[in-house]
Amino acid sequence: METAEEFLDEKAETHWSGYHLCSIIKTYEARELMIEFAKMHVQEALRQADEDLSLRYEYDSDLILNAYPLENIK
Repeated sequence: METAEEFLDEKAETHWSGYHLCSIIKTYEARELMIEFAKMHVQEALRQADEDLSLRYEYDSDLILNAYPLENIK
């Protein structure tokens, strides 16, 4: 799972090659980057919880994977 620093560095390389990180934050809304990063971590946490539980119980994975709506991350 990426750290916040790795996430921003990746965005810089993908979208703003050659720009300094401060320029990226000014160019691309910091809010949008933070929301994207939070959603990525929530999805990974739910995926890991599903993986751990599936080793012990039989259940519908959608219950875990959709336990927290990403629309709540704003």
